[in-house]
Amino acid sequence: MRRARRFWNSVGFGAVFLALASPSASADPWDTSSVSSACPSAGGERGSIANIDERLEITLKDGRTRRLAGLEPPRPTPNPPDFDATTRDALRAEAGGEIAFVPLAEKPDRWGRIAAFVFFEKPGAAPASAGQFLLAGGFARFMPELAAHPCRTFFLAAETAA
Repeated sequence: MRRARRFWNSVGFGAVFLALASPSASADPWDTSSVSSACPSAGGERGSIANIDERLEITLKDGRTRRLAGLEPPRPTPNPPDFDATTRDALRAEAGGEIAFVPLAEKPDRWGRIAAFVFFEKPGAAPASAGQFLLAGGFARFMPELAAHPCRTFFLAAETAA
């Protein structure tokens, strides 16, 4: 019995040692080598807003859904209870029904969304980041995620200013 236990303990230790020593196990989960290093300042694609839900996911009139990368939407609270609706209204008013965006993935996630950096483009004005607008207005919080890494500094600065 002791020999069997020693054998499995040594095999178990060896497997753990090999797993930790392998290059794939030591890969940094926040490795940004596959992510663009520059925060975009304008969107490449455009769409018309059909709906904005309580998670600040934007459904376009053509059926595509965009999730604002790097943002944690407001959660319902007792005071004020309608803050999520106020946030959606502010986003809709600022967008004016049209957005530009940079999609951050080729395929949608399991909920049919694609994370994107979203921008407001108004005639005669430079494009404005929807993420920075929501963070600076106190309508959302920065959510650290790999997709949002290129704009992390700008998003944190906007959140700090709120």
